[in-house]
Amino acid sequence: MVGARDPELVRPPFDRQGRSFRTLRLSLTPVCNFACRYCDPESSPGKEPVPITRRPADFYLRLVERLLEVTPLHTVRLTGGEPTLYAQLASLVAGLAALGLSRICLTTNGFLLESQLEALKAAGLTDLNVSVDAIEPAVFERVTGRGGLDRVLGAIDRARGLALPLKINATIMRGLNDCQVLPVFEQFAAAGIEVRFLELMKMGPLQTNHEQFFFSEAEILARICERFTVRRLERQPSATATLFETGDGRRFGIIANHSAPFCSDCDRLRLDHEGRLFGCLSSAIGYTVPDDKHALIATLKGALEEKQPQRFTGSALSMRSIGG
Repeated sequence: MVGARDPELVRPPFDRQGRSFRTLRLSLTPVCNFACRYCDPESSPGKEPVPITRRPADFYLRLVERLLEVTPLHTVRLTGGEPTLYAQLASLVAGLAALGLSRICLTTNGFLLESQLEALKAAGLTDLNVSVDAIEPAVFERVTGRGGLDRVLGAIDRARGLALPLKINATIMRGLNDCQVLPVFEQFAAAGIEVRFLELMKMGPLQTNHEQFFFSEAEILARICERFTVRRLERQPSATATLFETGDGRRFGIIANHSAPFCSDCDRLRLDHEGRLFGCLSSAIGYTVPDDKHALIATLKGALEEKQPQRFTGSALSMRSIGG
């Protein structure tokens, strides 16, 4: 349990820039029911995948508990692939809540979410990010490889009804859905939901043609400024998003990995579906989680050394396998 840490044995690792790990992003499966152009542009969603369990919830819980013995994690974000395809999702959330974590978050495409929401909230889910890259059905299908926007919007309405804190993620690609910046912002801002626009990351299959589709922070802002006056807010330490506020008080964020990188104070650690640790998306080096505390601290120090000092450099890693 979190309260059982031994202060004589546990000295959380820091690197030369003072960074440590406080947030864990746990990818539960590489399988997805979408084929988004920014993640897996060469595939199609095919048949609807059935819920799967490659590793049982206890497997991940043991790893997280081991990490909590040596590093002050306060947040676990569950990702994929698509985490709602993980058959033991609610059990895993309940187990993480029992470990005393202050935040247990889920990032999902929302397609299968609505029927799971009540169980997830009851298990201890604290907040939710849903990817909505377009609100025009034809553009949504062009990005994701399938229809189903109405199901995603229905899940968002249900989450609001359950008073589950919610944000929208929208990854913007030039020539594909950059026409959706204003429509997405206006639709969700009108409902009081904060949107996070994401710059396309130079990862996996998009390493070679990233520039073709890249749509920058400045261009996203220019689209919103066509109708709104906007001011930049002070970025919080370790935050991925820079927040902005319109003249009428609507807030949105931009996660600008390339235009305004946030590597210098990044506190994120990643655990893939096979239980390997990754310290940085710019590095494809994964580490196993040792049983011995001192060996684990050494492993975490190695993972910290993989972090870039200032700027994301791109990676052969697939977002489908490592999570966002």
